[in-house]
Amino acid sequence: MTSKKPTTSSVKSCTTGPSEPCRKCGRTNHHTSECRIGTNQCFWCNSTDHSLIACPKRLRAVEKGAAKPLAPPRQMPAPQRPPAVGRAYIMSRKEASNSCTVVTGTLFLNSKPFSVLFDSGATHSFISTKAALLLNLEGTKEEVDYQIGLPSGQVIKCSMFYKDVPIMIGEKGIPRRFDTI
Repeated sequence: MTSKKPTTSSVKSCTTGPSEPCRKCGRTNHHTSECRIGTNQCFWCNSTDHSLIACPKRLRAVEKGAAKPLAPPRQMPAPQRPPAVGRAYIMSRKEASNSCTVVTGTLFLNSKPFSVLFDSGATHSFISTKAALLLNLEGTKEEVDYQIGLPSGQVIKCSMFYKDVPIMIGEKGIPRRFDTI
């Protein structure tokens, strides 16, 4: 009696969809080249004569119970995302005095003394509410909702943005205006 060894068949692994999400809509059930976002094609039957909501083939499928009806449109606006929190870095007086891109000291602005820190590498300029009121800043004033996180974990809310504030030294104006929060 001869015994046969069981035979093994090779099983191919299949994927049901693309491994990367579509770059247009983020879904993973199709490739970017197949995405119909922005093409004015019906998402049900690919026709350009109508949209998904009016697709006769989809409506017939809904009547037969083969497809679900579309959800009603939202009555309320989509919930707002919480505002992003920016980051501010803190520098000691010693660090500031050792830096070649930072200047600190007392500066007279409109004949009033202010303690200032100029950092040429900073992406944003900040001014205290008290200083902004004392200086009566010119430029466009906009209400904003900026949240700035400090290294301590504290979050400071900034509600005013001054755009295109002119800089004057003596009688001369500097051609570049600056924005400050």
